[in-house]
Amino acid sequence: MGGLTRYVGNLKVCKYPNPVYPVNPKYKDQELAGYKFYESISSIPEDPPVDLALVGVPAKITPKIIEELGKKGVSFVHIFSSGYSELDSESDKSGKKLEEELIKMASKYRIRILGPNCMGIHNPKGKMTFLMAPLIKEGPVAFISQSGGIAVGHGMVSPTLGYNFSKIISLGNQIDLDLIDFLQYFKDDPETKIIGLYVENLKRDGKKLMPLLKEITATKPVIIWKGGKLQTGHQAVMSHTGGMAGNYKLWQAMAHQTGTILVDDLEELTEMVQTCLTYPIPKTLGTAVLSMSGGTAVDSTDKVEMNGLIMPRISENAYRKINEYIPEVNSNLKNPLEFGGSNTLEGTLKTIKLLA
Repeated sequence: MGGLTRYVGNLKVCKYPNPVYPVNPKYKDQELAGYKFYESISSIPEDPPVDLALVGVPAKITPKIIEELGKKGVSFVHIFSSGYSELDSESDKSGKKLEEELIKMASKYRIRILGPNCMGIHNPKGKMTFLMAPLIKEGPVAFISQSGGIAVGHGMVSPTLGYNFSKIISLGNQIDLDLIDFLQYFKDDPETKIIGLYVENLKRDGKKLMPLLKEITATKPVIIWKGGKLQTGHQAVMSHTGGMAGNYKLWQAMAHQTGTILVDDLEELTEMVQTCLTYPIPKTLGTAVLSMSGGTAVDSTDKVEMNGLIMPRISENAYRKINEYIPEVNSNLKNPLEFGGSNTLEGTLKTIKLLA
């Protein structure tokens, strides 16, 4: 009841424009946030039809609820409840069997499922959120997360960092709709300029992910925070969303080949979102390094090349122009550029502008 109160209360505060039908036989003829309770799914009015059902009942009865929703003509269901494959052990696969029963029932009635074991959808334009309702503001960033807690945490902290979301999707166990489905959607979503992800595991063949990411990163940055990098983390993934984590070296190779940005934590994810909002996607991999020290120039050059960028030589024409700002004494005006102690702020700024 607590989770239902939060979701329904948010719809009221956000002035959700469509009818809302809370269903619980225990509260028949009572109200929640001004919305009347219904005794059963079948007793909900036929007009207007129900677009989305949020299910927050014990896991063992969810297949029955899906059947009732199917008979009612509902086509999209968000299962908030947990208690599925994320709780399975080597000897007990009852959660997995329950998920298979859900999919079988959903297929019968052509229902698509988000979850189970997830927070669902934050859609500011649609006046729907699992965040604190006052935070519901539209922005250019989409975030897909297998963790409900991280989805909420990112949604709560982002306004203090200067950005808001087009949508946030909490995936959970991904028994039906999954990461690839939502990436495909955000690829063409005009409201989304940047896509961030918290990923623990894939439910589909990873071969479908790589060409999709290559296509997206040509026009929109994709930033991935991969959870479960090491062995103990793999085990934690199994108990969180019921999936195998995968080898992190494969994710690193995938990122290198697709132009995806890998980050290590929420702080780095938010910083990279801020960076991508501030600066356009570079048109080339060409990189220049400016340094006052030969040692730091060498170190920076190593890091540039280790991350797949290139260090082109400075053209003769550019060299001559830079030499007008920076004398050659104690300087190396190739690439990397070592200024020694002979540079000035004015000369440095002119050099940066010329290189850009």
